[in-house]
Amino acid sequence: MTALVLPRSRLVATGWRPHLYALGFAAAAILLLFYHDAQAIVAIWWNSATFNHCLLIPFILGWLVAQRKGALAQLTPAAWWPGLLLVAAGAFGWMLGEAGAVASARHLGLIFMLQGAVIAILGKHVARGLAFPLFFALFLVPFGEELIPAMQTVTAQIASALLSVTGVPAHLEGIFITTPTGYFQVAEACAGVVVASTHERARLRRAGIGTPVDVIPLPIVPLAAPTTQRRATRRRSVAILGFVYPGKGHAEVIAAVGSLPPDVQVVALGRASDGHQPLVDCLRRTATSTDRRLLVTGYLDDATLADALHQVDVPVVAARSVSASASAATWIAAGRRPLVARNAYATELAAYDADLVTLYDPEHLTSAIERAIDDPSTTRRRGPIPQALQLSAVAEAHCELYRRTAR
Repeated sequence: MTALVLPRSRLVATGWRPHLYALGFAAAAILLLFYHDAQAIVAIWWNSATFNHCLLIPFILGWLVAQRKGALAQLTPAAWWPGLLLVAAGAFGWMLGEAGAVASARHLGLIFMLQGAVIAILGKHVARGLAFPLFFALFLVPFGEELIPAMQTVTAQIASALLSVTGVPAHLEGIFITTPTGYFQVAEACAGVVVASTHERARLRRAGIGTPVDVIPLPIVPLAAPTTQRRATRRRSVAILGFVYPGKGHAEVIAAVGSLPPDVQVVALGRASDGHQPLVDCLRRTATSTDRRLLVTGYLDDATLADALHQVDVPVVAARSVSASASAATWIAAGRRPLVARNAYATELAAYDADLVTLYDPEHLTSAIERAIDDPSTTRRRGPIPQALQLSAVAEAHCELYRRTAR
């Protein structure tokens, strides 16, 4: 390639031609000797979207050499034996890769041998003039995928730590993160992102996420009918569903019922999130100070939970900063119409059907609970679940997304 860009008279005068012939012969010999590795490298370039850009690197290398043709024409190539050390290092690396079945080590060793051949045959002065092209040739090696598992693990650890800092309970197992509202995996890569609300999509776009974002709502699957009839009790209950953790809204509900009749109690349907038992003790002390009772049920099996969802007087979703709410969906699935703090997601949920939820402004929670206690019928849904939120429609939306992504 270099012979094509150097003047013919200069080639003869400086003795470039025999060195270029020797370099061509040496490069051909190395590529033939390690044909399977060279073929594997090109196959990765061609078949892996991650490394398709490598197909351009040989052309970029040619352009980099052409850019230096004037300076190279002033140099006289001369064999330089230390370049053979790089050839030997590449050969040794190839053998280690072969012994350990590490393809990247073999591929890197092949490139080292080619680089060493250039240095050994053309000499140190020419190698200095080609320093950047020689370095850039390292990008011919399709490496990096071996780092993905470690990067996934580190990313999962960082995400889990940040969730804990923000008060969201998170349990980490390898690259899988469990939170009160979902189960997540740190994937190798993604062709798109699925969120449960246009509110979430807008937040991603504001954050500069360029990956395509599809909105598919959380499905609402009707729960089985309760096994017991609703019981008449002396106490009336305002209930919050889910783990107890900071920001869930228990404190706000306890404060809101403080001015209501003394028979109104607060019920937490669920248990304390891991590490947050002290919060339960604190909430109980707060409730006691206002002559209220806080009942924390602990874990409930499906049948018991279905009965509890039916028995409580006023269901409340008091968390203010949710972008999707499994608690609201569960209340709705149980035939209830919960009080939901007004926010972007709650407003979007209410737009599907006004019968799904009752929105309230956070500063007016007390009056919202009072109205619901006075008219319990407002806490129970009358119509069917909207078609767009039914499991069949949500499943079809996911299938269509996967079909489109797989094309």
